[in-house]
Amino acid sequence: MEVILEPGLYGTGPRPIHLHRGNPTPWSEGCVFRIVSDTSESWLANAQTGFGYATSATIWEEAKSVILFAMGATYFVNPEIPDAWKHLSDTGTTGVISPEGRMVLICTYFDVVAIDPKGNELWRRAVAIDGVEILNIENGLIYGNACINPPDDWQPFTLRLDDGMEVQ
Repeated sequence: MEVILEPGLYGTGPRPIHLHRGNPTPWSEGCVFRIVSDTSESWLANAQTGFGYATSATIWEEAKSVILFAMGATYFVNPEIPDAWKHLSDTGTTGVISPEGRMVLICTYFDVVAIDPKGNELWRRAVAIDGVEILNIENGLIYGNACINPPDDWQPFTLRLDDGMEVQ
């Protein structure tokens, strides 16, 4: 599986799948990703952008899916079933796959969000006001930093992987 960020939509070829944040605008160009599956034809995703800077993709091999970040808007996509995508957040920045690949942790400006292999939210924990980074996942614990007072006050946090509860 591969995801390629394209410079834009093409004037010819098959119509893209339009991913949106709940208000579809298929006539508007967002972030364009080419999704190349191992077992099916490649296709274009035209992803409506969110409220952030992050534009990337996290390939989740264990779930046979990909998490797309389109300037903050975050989408769960199964490359084999392009129409079965889910919108996850408007402020996503990164995706971190847990050990054994049983969940992906989405970092937003405010939260850590755990997603199962079908794209369903398992839990969400608010930890910051302007940025979250996950540093490590070990022994069932998530270690990270949260921006509490922009731009420079980052403080560590520890959450339980199973339920997102804070560890003191």
